[in-house]
Amino acid sequence: MMADQGLSISDFAPSEPTAAPRKPRNNKLENQSFVISDDQPVWVKGRSVSSHREAGDTVYKYDDLPKKYKDSAAELVKAG
Repeated sequence: MMADQGLSISDFAPSEPTAAPRKPRNNKLENQSFVISDDQPVWVKGRSVSSHREAGDTVYKYDDLPKKYKDSAAELVKAG
């Protein structure tokens, strides 16, 4: 039936991607948000920032974090 229509299996093979793959996100430290939980910074990503705000948590940008939390916050972002 395929031969009658001039088709072969290779016509249905996966094609090469036309676009380049997405680059991984560049998590710039100064753009990240954190909350303090159990005396430790917790990295808050994406839409969960607004959920934390609605729950009454104080959300800090990296530059606004108290000094004692900055090193561990930087490690969280570095680890991904």
